[in-house]
Amino acid sequence: MIVNGLAALIRRWSIPVEVVKRTAPTAVNGRFAAPEESRRTIRAHVQPVSGRELQRLPEGLRDRFTIRVWTDAELRIADQTLPDLLLYNDSRFEVQTSQPWQQIAGFFEYLATKEPT
Repeated sequence: MIVNGLAALIRRWSIPVEVVKRTAPTAVNGRFAAPEESRRTIRAHVQPVSGRELQRLPEGLRDRFTIRVWTDAELRIADQTLPDLLLYNDSRFEVQTSQPWQQIAGFFEYLATKEPT
């Protein structure tokens, strides 16, 4: 089956990518405490996206460098509280959208945009 072959290729060509999960900021004695971060490493296949694929993003994000990430790890996206960040090529990328291929082929496809510096 073609889909299973694609999943095998994604796993074969994947690289380690660090994921940063953040907690929501909390108020302590009337002052906000910074969100805590935890990190873990996943395996992912990463590619830059084409101009056509940028149309899947909200208009305000289309001018940012964007990557497509294929992985079997489930990540939080931008429409959820504090989306996950990916550390890739010495940059931080915020996970924006998800295409769930989990039930068909065992992986997810994400678009992640580079955080402004």
